[in-house]
Amino acid sequence: MLEWTKEINTGGVVGQNVSNLLISALNKRGLDRIKPVAIINDTVGTLLAAAYRNGVADIGSICGTGHNSSFVAHNSHIINIESGNFFNQVLPLNQYDWLIDEESLNKQHQRFEKMVSGAYLGELFRLILLDLIKSRYIFSNSKHIIDLITNKYAIESRHICELLTGGVFKLGQEPDIFDLPDVNIIKGIAESLIIRSARLITSTYVGIIDYMDPHHQNNHIIAIDGSIYEKMPLFAQIMKNTLMEVFGDYQNGIAIEFFKDASGIGAAIAAVMAKDNQHKQL
Repeated sequence: MLEWTKEINTGGVVGQNVSNLLISALNKRGLDRIKPVAIINDTVGTLLAAAYRNGVADIGSICGTGHNSSFVAHNSHIINIESGNFFNQVLPLNQYDWLIDEESLNKQHQRFEKMVSGAYLGELFRLILLDLIKSRYIFSNSKHIIDLITNKYAIESRHICELLTGGVFKLGQEPDIFDLPDVNIIKGIAESLIIRSARLITSTYVGIIDYMDPHHQNNHIIAIDGSIYEKMPLFAQIMKNTLMEVFGDYQNGIAIEFFKDASGIGAAIAAVMAKDNQHKQL
């Protein structure tokens, strides 16, 4: 374990072999008959589950609380690229991105994930709203709203989902009633955050495909698991539109498919593969 992400900070894990920690925990609970044989990243699990169903699948990705991707390299190895930690130098960061990073538990790390994932979209939305309220640009007739959003992470991604799905923005006990111009402004902000997230993530898929298949000769399936892709309005369609914008007609050879709970299924497949490999070696 190199570091925690998504504002998680549990002691005794960083710098340790997580397989050994799991074995020790199982033994303490009297579950010593359970033998861990494979520990994999959730993107790898998603990719394994998708490839088991359709061999064309060669990219696995998580678009949920966090974000990351993996792909099948030329030597048939699966490469986990940790795209959530993509580089500061090339990211189009704005003032709110900088602020989130400055107040996070892992400064200067996971900058891409902090721009696109469910763990941070609500906080980005909150910081923008707080800025607009303090500048008296919105909510001039609903001053109590500032008390509801003062605390960090008071707004979650589900609030954005509710706003874009049904026009409801509920932070307190009851939905707040805002003037129509204010509603249009905050919906526009929410839509912009989702569009940015979907386009940025899709740009990483474009990079992966160009690396794997520079002459665009093969079909590809991008297997995705995660609540943001599954539930957030606009997200899936923006991804598809972005691929079409970049690849044109070649986009017809690229399919994005949602695989519910695929990381767990993929872990089971990895365990079977690991056991089978052990038997072959014996």
